[in-house]
Amino acid sequence: METRVIAVPVLDGLLSKNYADADKIFIYTVENEEIIKEQMEVVEKNSIETAIVTLADAGVTEILGAEMKESEIETFLSNGIGVILSAPVMQPKDLVLDYMEQMDDHGHGGCCGGGGHHHDHGHDHDGGGCGCSH
Repeated sequence: METRVIAVPVLDGLLSKNYADADKIFIYTVENEEIIKEQMEVVEKNSIETAIVTLADAGVTEILGAEMKESEIETFLSNGIGVILSAPVMQPKDLVLDYMEQMDDHGHGGCCGGGGHHHDHGHDHDGGGCGCSH
């Protein structure tokens, strides 16, 4: 049984297009491709340091995002949090469910490469959310 803890930065109830603008982070614990726990954390805008502590305390394994600066990506990766970019701007729970469905459809444990520790540097892709271009 694999447990994943997925974070989604949110602004006005939707995925925040730019990570630094998020005022909340929704955190979903997923086991066997089902969400078993959902929590919301208020975060200080533009403070990746505060967010890292919050995410580490929650055991986050990966964060879904639309766009991030390279320095933000490196900070997450160096703290053991995988980064999945190019996600569509939508409600956080729907985004996580879509991500889980894509993982299931592609038959591997992470979107576009597995393992959760990857990113796409914001390039455009032809294949939908989470940066997948399969």
